[in-house]
Amino acid sequence: MKGPARTVLLSGSSLLLFSILFTLAAWYDWWPRLPPGALHDTDLWAGLAGGVALLLLLLRRGSEKVEGPESRVENLGKTESSTSEL
Repeated sequence: MKGPARTVLLSGSSLLLFSILFTLAAWYDWWPRLPPGALHDTDLWAGLAGGVALLLLLLRRGSEKVEGPESRVENLGKTESSTSEL
């Protein structure tokens, strides 16, 4: 397994492991409980930071130039026809 499929599988497995450990820790009170309102609006700030980071990554990725005069899609048809002629 290579490329994106491996990344997705490892990321999903990591998320599953974290979720199980977090649930067990909360169930068995392995850390002290916070008072109500202790983390007020923390999720909003974390979401804002994540959204800004994602926006910056997408903008940086969009500014990269594709090398060569033709796009990959146009080259795909030429590659298939040239290999079939051999």
